[in-house]
Parts: sequence; C-alpha cells; structure tokens
Amino acid sequence: MRRYLSNIICIIAARGGSKRLPRKALQKIGNRTFIEIAIEAALDSKYIDKIVFSSDDKEMLDVANNYKNQGIVTDIRPDYLCNDEVELLEAIKYTANKFEGYDTIVILQIDHVLSMTTEKIDECIEAHMEYKSQDTLTIDVQNMHRTGAIRVLSRQGLMWGIPTARMNFIEDYTYYVDVHTPEDLEVAKTRMKWREYG
Repeated sequence: MRRYLSNIICIIAARGGSKRLPRKALQKIGNRTFIEIAIEAALDSKYIDKIVFSSDDKEMLDVANNYKNQGIVTDIRPDYLCNDEVELLEAIKYTANKFEGYDTIVILQIDHVLSMTTEKIDECIEAHMEYKSQDTLTIDVQNMHRTGAIRVLSRQGLMWGIPTARMNFIEDYTYYVDVHTPEDLEVAKTRMKWREYG
C-alpha cells in the first residue's frame, strides 16, 4: 500500500498553559508522559515520513528532543498561537507551512492520549487514502461525536478548510477519554490498565 501514499508529516502540538490540568502534556500514564506516548506511537507508523513536535514550553520541547536521534524535529510555537482562544488548527497550519514538501498532515491531539496507538494512526491513514478524503478524523462511538484524536488532512484541506470528503473513523469507546482535568487523568490511567490486561 505504501506506494500509493503521498509524503506524510505528523504534527503533535502541546502548549504549556493548560489551565484545568496544569502541565498536561507532561503528565504520565505508567512511566511515560503524554508526549512520549504520542511520539512513540507515531515513530512506529508504517506511513509517517516526518514527525514534528510543536510547543511554546521548554520542558516539553526538551522531552521531544530526547527523540532527536530518531528523526523528531521540534518547532517553537510563537506566543500569539498559545492562548486559550487560538484553535489547534491555526497552530498546526503555522508548523505545516514550514514543511511544504508534505502533502498529507497527520495531527495527534495529545488530550486523547489513549487513542495514541500506532495501529489506530495507521488505520486512519489507510482509510484516508482508500477513500481519497480531504479530512479523516476519529469519532467517539459511545457519544457519536467527533473527537479528532487522530486527524488526517490533505494540505489543501488544512490550509483552505474545504474538505470535499470526510471519513469518520470509529473510536473504541471502552478506552476513550478526553483528558482535561485531574479526574480525567485518573480515568485514563484506569482505562489504560483495562487495555493492558484485557
């Protein structure tokens, strides 16, 4: 299948100013931070050609830089893209514009840490290519709403916001949690144990 895919870049974004769960991206499930879980899942993908971690936070960038010898690139996000009013896609566009040779952008939303598996990432990429979508994203099957935990966009779809087709990929609700608070984090830790021990 690889021969049919365009160049693929994965962008993982996290900012230092999370309010309800401070330093959220540096929280751990097991012995790994959210950042490490997302990066390691992307590194094992069969399809991703480049991985960029974007943040305004030095400590978070330092964690990502531990993977520099595996090809991870870090990008410092400017302050104007780090406040609560800025949409994630605006920060993603800023980084994607620095890497113009990639036609397909994979976005991993770090809040949805339990969704960060290599298998789910590759499944979304394969669905995106099979259906020739402009925008492919995950949904929470329990509540039937879009999560965007993993999102695959064409460069055109990202930059111009004109997706001509959408394939919603089904999330496993048994393990799904959107982490925003300390309570959410405890739920995520519990559900990770469910997944590990079946």
